[in-house]
Amino acid sequence: MQAEYKVVFNRKKKLNSKGKALIQIEVYLDGNRKYFSTDIYVTPQEWKPSPLKAKYISDAYKNKLILDKIQELIGFEQKCRFNNNGKFLLSEFDILNQPKPIKPVVLTFTEFYAQQLEIEKKNIQFVTWQQQKTNLGFLKEYCPAIAFEDLTYALIEGYDQFLKSRKGRDGNGMKLNSVDKRHRQMKKYIALAINHGHLPYDQNPYLKFKSKKESVNKAWLSNQEWERVENLTFDSQSTPLIELVRDMFLFSTYTGLRYSDVHALTKKSFQTTPEGLELVITAKKTNKPFRLPLYHLFDGKPQEIANKYIMRGKDRLFYGITNPKANKLIKEIAKLAKINKYLTFHSSRHTFATYMVQKVGLLYAQSLLQHGDIKSTSGYLHIDLSEMFDRIKNTDWKK
Repeated sequence: MQAEYKVVFNRKKKLNSKGKALIQIEVYLDGNRKYFSTDIYVTPQEWKPSPLKAKYISDAYKNKLILDKIQELIGFEQKCRFNNNGKFLLSEFDILNQPKPIKPVVLTFTEFYAQQLEIEKKNIQFVTWQQQKTNLGFLKEYCPAIAFEDLTYALIEGYDQFLKSRKGRDGNGMKLNSVDKRHRQMKKYIALAINHGHLPYDQNPYLKFKSKKESVNKAWLSNQEWERVENLTFDSQSTPLIELVRDMFLFSTYTGLRYSDVHALTKKSFQTTPEGLELVITAKKTNKPFRLPLYHLFDGKPQEIANKYIMRGKDRLFYGITNPKANKLIKEIAKLAKINKYLTFHSSRHTFATYMVQKVGLLYAQSLLQHGDIKSTSGYLHIDLSEMFDRIKNTDWKK
């Protein structure tokens, strides 16, 4: 005997606070009944059953849900009868009410990297986040889906070779220091995977793999080169933003500020005192307060640049330029100033450090550069050979 299916409304003869009652499916078999909820509540006015037309309420979508529920129950009965030689009991419906087991989400390392990258977006500088996102793009290019068990020495070694041979815009592969940077970004997300329990510590491929680096001569400006950059003039035919980048670069050269701090300067970054402007910020990288009297530094030159952009009326002084774009324009500035050096924005801090050690000493220079270790400051110091020769020449060796 087949079960009989019937749609019933307000079986308990009681409306809820909204004046509605539940629609249920009644299943009758061998003198027994079982009721199944449709999770649909309607008012008595909405209940307009026409079983022969397979219509129970006017709302077409909800009516379809009712019919689908009936078909689900009928289909379950038919499946059970097929498996049990035509036999079926209402109690077998109890299986439908058992919670379905939750399948564990199988996460790949590539997906984990992407998830954590979105979390990191709130905690790190946007430029840094973009670099880490670029590395994820390289990783997907090398291997679209990397499982945690795939994180082996061989995979990292293969990624290393992929980066070194990957052709950039200049047609050349990545340089060693750029490759090392990508490995450092990978190390970060593998460490996060270990912290989250996705990978045992002893299976970290970087316990064995060591990326290679090459020494780089950090560029800085001599007095003559610095003056040539200061004296550059620009007209309407000049590359857009080149004057802004030159001024950002010089402001950093006068103050030692990192690109991230220069780029973030607003009107509120400056306080007017009887003597002139003071810079008052919290450094982006160190999250420490920083104060500088701009009117005293380099005869007030950083104050002149600050006033120049404050007078433009915009809140952000140097808005609309990214670090990579700034570095590209700085190379154009170097050509215009006839400087045969590989300059980047960071060259400004090396220049500042070198001159500040001469003017105020190593310890004060360390503080101005916001370095926690004096060894870091020492790495920013350079010697002008011509100046050194002059000092040797003018030294009284008889004393």
